[in-house]
Amino acid sequence: MFKVRSVPFLMIAALVTGIVQCVGLHRAMQLWSARPLEAPCPAPLAVVLPPDPEPLSPVLEPVKPMHRIGRLAVRADAVEIDVDGRRLTLPGYPAPRSKDHARARLTRVALTPDREQIAIAGECPGQSGMGEETRVPSCASAFVRLYRLEDGAHVLDLKTPWEIETEDDRRVLAMAFDAEGERLAVLIMASWSDCSWEGDAIELLVYRVADGARLIQRDLEAHYRDEMHSLEFFGDGLHLLSVDANGRTKRHVLHVRPAHLASATTAS
Repeated sequence: MFKVRSVPFLMIAALVTGIVQCVGLHRAMQLWSARPLEAPCPAPLAVVLPPDPEPLSPVLEPVKPMHRIGRLAVRADAVEIDVDGRRLTLPGYPAPRSKDHARARLTRVALTPDREQIAIAGECPGQSGMGEETRVPSCASAFVRLYRLEDGAHVLDLKTPWEIETEDDRRVLAMAFDAEGERLAVLIMASWSDCSWEGDAIELLVYRVADGARLIQRDLEAHYRDEMHSLEFFGDGLHLLSVDANGRTKRHVLHVRPAHLASATTAS
């Protein structure tokens, strides 16, 4: 049975319980407020990549200006040429080795496309005989002479074949360098005699400029024997342009191999 006198006791107990709960809640709130705060998760570091390098410009060698060519005069014994305002005199053929030989004379010149070198040549007279070495004219071993236009220095002499027993004369009809200045084509009229026989022949010689090696020696047909001639390289071939006495122009195509593929012939 519930007793009245128990009411104050219950009220006091409830009050004490409430006070304890309040104190506990207050204490819990203090502890919660005093707790160490957790550090927030760090933001991921931004990766800064270096900028893409700019493409390197190719290193170009400075372009050497071409020589300025002025007056050009072909004399029998020398070529006079004005290069960059300076007069150069390029000696022609050596003196004859025999009193029976006429003096050789210059008639033709050709420039490399880059105007670094010049080739000079002309007519080389000799005398057919019975095989003596003295019958070979001195100009045969210097048939085409190469000079440097920078300073007029002699670079190289190109030999021509010479048949001791029958050869009388060789003269240049036309000359041309290829686009790289590596080969020189020379069109030649060769005159010969053998006792009561005599005649002319047309020959094409192609030289390698670097060492003077003769890459091609070719006898051409009689229909190449016209009055005027010119040569022009195109790739692996040559254009031979001829004009006859009636003014008719003929163009012939001659196939030749590049300098690095061709084999040198035996020098004569």
